[in-house]
Amino acid sequence: MEENGKIYIERQKNYTKQRGTFGPLGSISANGCGAIAIYNVLIHFGIKTDFMTIVNRFNRQWPMSTSIGGMMGSYIFYLHYLLKQYRFHVHPIFFVGKNRKDLHLDEKSAMIFLYFWKKKKKLGAHYQAGFGNADGTITLHNPNATYFGIQDLLNEKRKKETMWLCMALMIRKS
Repeated sequence: MEENGKIYIERQKNYTKQRGTFGPLGSISANGCGAIAIYNVLIHFGIKTDFMTIVNRFNRQWPMSTSIGGMMGSYIFYLHYLLKQYRFHVHPIFFVGKNRKDLHLDEKSAMIFLYFWKKKKKLGAHYQAGFGNADGTITLHNPNATYFGIQDLLNEKRKKETMWLCMALMIRKS
């Protein structure tokens, strides 16, 4: 999706399902949402890169960057480390209560939202990069959706995804 001249990745399922494309055991299609979130944050802040450069970095550092060789996606600590390498201020937030009115995302900040979900007997997790808009809304990518603030985001995710745990890395450029 192109937004203000920036092209974000919206559908990781469009990438290869071949094992070994994200760590030795994972695939970009099934497990690459962390790398996509990093890519979307870098694009948002105007840092020139291409997605496969990010994936190759994850693959070169897979014992540190991915869980179970990529089969369980990216480590949140690696995302934090990588953002610090690009000189971002990164602050982790855990959403333990129902209300998070104290959080505000503006146009100069971003977040990588991580949530764990359960559907019937299947468990999963997903990363999405999010950005504040001038009108106070938040847009998440991969897939694209817009919310009327953090509380709306949390309420909608809990309804649609049966979310049982979530956190975010709040990001500001130095």
